[in-house]
Amino acid sequence: MGVRRRLSTILVLCLVLASCGGLKEKTLARAGKKGFWRVEKTQTSSLWAWLSRLKLMSSIIKDTGYQGERWWFVSPAGKKAFIRAVNGAAPDSRDVDPAAFLPAAATNLAGWGFNSFGHGVDVNAWVPVGQSMPAVVSLSLDKWGAGMMQGVFEPACTQNVAKACEFLAGPLMKSRNVVGILWEAPARFTPRDLLLAYAAMRPETASKNRLVTFIKEQCKEPGALQARMPSVRDFDELLSLQEWDQYELIDSDAEGFAAVVLAAYAAQVKAEMKERLGEYVCLGPLLSLDLPVKAIQAVAEQVDVLAFSVSSADGRLPKRRLEEIYAATGGKPVLLLDSGQRLARGSGPAVDTVEGQAASYRRLATAAAGVPFVAGFGWTAYRDSPDEAWGLLDAAGTPRQPLTLTATEVNALLDGMHKAGLAPEQSATCYSEDRFAGAGRPVRGIGRLPAAIRVDGDLSDWPAAWPTFPDFQMVKDLDPAPFATITAGWTDRGLAFAVRVSAETVSLVRPEAYWRNADFVELLLDGTGAHPEGYTPAAVHIVILPRGGGADGRGALAMGIHHQGDSFEADERNFKAVAVASSVRKDARTVSEASAPWPVRVRLAQPFWVVEALVPWSVLKLTAPKLETRLGFNAVACRVSAGRADEMFWATPRGEAGLDHPSTWGDLVLKEKPE
Repeated sequence: MGVRRRLSTILVLCLVLASCGGLKEKTLARAGKKGFWRVEKTQTSSLWAWLSRLKLMSSIIKDTGYQGERWWFVSPAGKKAFIRAVNGAAPDSRDVDPAAFLPAAATNLAGWGFNSFGHGVDVNAWVPVGQSMPAVVSLSLDKWGAGMMQGVFEPACTQNVAKACEFLAGPLMKSRNVVGILWEAPARFTPRDLLLAYAAMRPETASKNRLVTFIKEQCKEPGALQARMPSVRDFDELLSLQEWDQYELIDSDAEGFAAVVLAAYAAQVKAEMKERLGEYVCLGPLLSLDLPVKAIQAVAEQVDVLAFSVSSADGRLPKRRLEEIYAATGGKPVLLLDSGQRLARGSGPAVDTVEGQAASYRRLATAAAGVPFVAGFGWTAYRDSPDEAWGLLDAAGTPRQPLTLTATEVNALLDGMHKAGLAPEQSATCYSEDRFAGAGRPVRGIGRLPAAIRVDGDLSDWPAAWPTFPDFQMVKDLDPAPFATITAGWTDRGLAFAVRVSAETVSLVRPEAYWRNADFVELLLDGTGAHPEGYTPAAVHIVILPRGGGADGRGALAMGIHHQGDSFEADERNFKAVAVASSVRKDARTVSEASAPWPVRVRLAQPFWVVEALVPWSVLKLTAPKLETRLGFNAVACRVSAGRADEMFWATPRGEAGLDHPSTWGDLVLKEKPE
């Protein structure tokens, strides 16, 4: 008898001996009431945990699917489930028989392996089919003039929240098959949007007064207000002012104010829900992962589950960000309710083919199931709208077969994936932070360039056939269409880079306002080569724009972007230490550029642009470079074209991991000849 078989026998005996319950899962936490949908955190027994740590037993344990702590949704009948929902299932003017729409949708979704309607369901139309397919139900607070943007400190807001809860309580008396109650879907705002909305309110409103009080609390001394807004003399003037421009610290103040607003709003809605809808799981508003952690914490204190909308260009999830939120909120479970790619058109991430959509579903659903505290996943829409191609069905109501077939296959596996966790190769595909789990960290040997090389945007003085990086890839790799190449070399003076971008135009904005709306290249370098978790004085983030520099804005511009721990001053923008040039200056022509409003579109005489840069060794805190020196490196190129921004990257893409964590970058190795 083989070792594995003997151990399997021992394991079976352990199960028999522990039939009294010693190996059963334990429920560690619960939100919601039995007889209704609820969420539970379960844990395998201590014996399972001990056995899984034994080298010879771990793979056998994994085969059984028992793996540590997990959050689950639990049905009224007590069955655990990883939620897989579809949003936006509702009839409209296209439907001859609106009453038949939801029963047909429930049949389709069940056949494709889904177990819930997502947000966007008409509650009254859903109740008759509710027993066959549960739903996430929305309060629709905007219908009653309530919500974060309407001023949560106004008495009318409290009254309207109560009306919304009371209105929903009526139809829900006929059904307990509600996965959870969402407040607003989606709650699309940034902290800056929120602050400016409150600033635009009338001086007599409680919400405007609360904002001004918050600004007073931040200032702490009289001169601090004018440092923020030089044209404002005092707080009385600020209260009467409804257009807040020239605001120097708007983003940091907006983050703090967003937490204040969300704390008040969450407490208000939670109180009304408890009185009228107390038996159902509370999901809160549909939030963005980009919100400040403090704002998310304010909501988490009042909800059972945090619901998020996820925008992902390549379908990978930002696991590091999710883990940060889970830790900061004291272990609050998560429902990724709104995620998915549009097909060719529409707002947010888009793919070019139905096959790309199907690949996106596979990646997003698998990634969500692999996170222990994510208890469910939702696809963006059931059917296309006139403006958004995002559904399992197209606008005519025809199923997109590659997408529905993939969903059917993947959905059948999600409960098991959630229970057992993902294999390393799956993690490498699903999470941006785990890209190196498969092939490992990218490494590139770069050769020595001629000492006399000029940085002028003309690469004719580079050696013939100098190789480009073969692994410079699209962020949107679901149906890739590369548009840029990158190459690098080194001299005694520093590191040289050249990026060539295929494009018919160059998009340019005022870089000091918001350079990400433009065409650009980012270089991220770490002189230590040690892959630290955060920035050090030897690490640098450089943004290069092909236009925007010089007195007339026609030259290239390099900016140093400050990160905590680097050697930049927080307000340093024009990074003059880097020599940078662009081919756009000599090859471009414009139409009345001097009088044109920003942004300016520059039309190229040739269908590409090139930036060339030399980063001195001193920037990386290095003196005499040697062969085999290793440097941390990442690069991102962005092209704005056809109303959409596409990006390519080398080690990791833009996002929480790629730009902020040198630990996620690859390696450049100095060689005599390029590899």
